[in-house]
Amino acid sequence: MRYLLQGAYHTIKLPIIVLACKADSNLQIEPAFVSSLLNQYRAGLVEVSIVSDAGRAKLRRSFDWVLKAVFRHRRLFLFFY
Repeated sequence: MRYLLQGAYHTIKLPIIVLACKADSNLQIEPAFVSSLLNQYRAGLVEVSIVSDAGRAKLRRSFDWVLKAVFRHRRLFLFFY
């Protein structure tokens, strides 16, 4: 099932990112380890936090980036079909 989903996302060229919430608290898993796992799926890791202004800004930028990528893809999809 995971290969089916992964293939579907990459076929339609949608990005995959994982948001690590509460990244400022005690880390239970090393971000480098998680990032290496996500590389298998060509996915990125973004560590965010709502405790600081910088963390909230990073969270906001992450969602903006995903939305722009989806809308960019939709424009291309509509243009070619």
